[in-house]
Amino acid sequence: MLALINEARVEAGVSPLVMGDNRAAQIHADNSLENCISSHWSIDGLTPNMRYSLAGGYQAANENVSGSDYCRLRDQGYSAISSAAEEVRRHMKGWMDSPGHRGNILKPRHSKVNIGLAWDRYNSVAVQQFEGDYIEYTVLPAINGGVLSMEGKVKNGANLEHGNHTRVQIFHYPPPQQLTQGQIARVYSICLGQKVALLSYRGAGTVESTWRPCLSPYDVSPDAPAPTSGYAAHKLWEEARTRYESLGGSVPITVARVQMSRFELDGDLFAVSADLGDVLEVHGPGVYEMGVWGILDGNVALISRYSNFHGIPRPGGYDPLH
Repeated sequence: MLALINEARVEAGVSPLVMGDNRAAQIHADNSLENCISSHWSIDGLTPNMRYSLAGGYQAANENVSGSDYCRLRDQGYSAISSAAEEVRRHMKGWMDSPGHRGNILKPRHSKVNIGLAWDRYNSVAVQQFEGDYIEYTVLPAINGGVLSMEGKVKNGANLEHGNHTRVQIFHYPPPQQLTQGQIARVYSICLGQKVALLSYRGAGTVESTWRPCLSPYDVSPDAPAPTSGYAAHKLWEEARTRYESLGGSVPITVARVQMSRFELDGDLFAVSADLGDVLEVHGPGVYEMGVWGILDGNVALISRYSNFHGIPRPGGYDPLH
């Protein structure tokens, strides 16, 4: 699969990727095959960035998933998989024929890819998780006593010198819950968390922003039946896409502007602290995702996303390799 990715990238005139060492893609592929799902959501209620962060990742990352929300069984007349390599080529072709997935594969700012492959005799799942390499933390973003702190450096051409643009945004997700195959089969895409805060050195207050509503598997009853065939699974996916598209575009929201108590920038080095007490009191326990924005090739770009599990247990099973 790495060879196919790089063949496509070289043909498009962008640099080839190297293999990453984040385990989240393989864990997601294994769990997806075991639970007969194919989604950016996992059965434990986690999103791609939550899994990636739990496995030690903190760059800005994008995920492709290919499979089915239904598992073929031996007695249903399906042909057995004859070649894992052929399955890889099939998954890759599907992604390259899809503009959004193709965009992830060919994105110039990606420098690594983590690959997850899982199959049995009749089913296969493939996961690609792309990441950049523009930030390195000496202190990972963490909330302690209500205060968010992070330290590190930017690299590979990234910098944080971008005037009045917000460098750090914070998103909130409710505590993850176990999902069912029926819930996951009825959603089209991943939902971004609610933007709840922007860190600022210009004083506290509020700012107007936007957020795109999304249909979450938590909006679906856990009793929703699982699809009973591959055709039924695809039909549910098409219906979910139609519902998602009917929601329209972004809606205006009001976001807290939090004054940073510490903001140090010395060349490539940075250090940030901010009291999130008021934000945590409003939104409560859950997953708080920290997004750091920098300048790449003269443009503002997201260079880091990191998920903090605040006031809830940190899920197990995603420990980094190193």
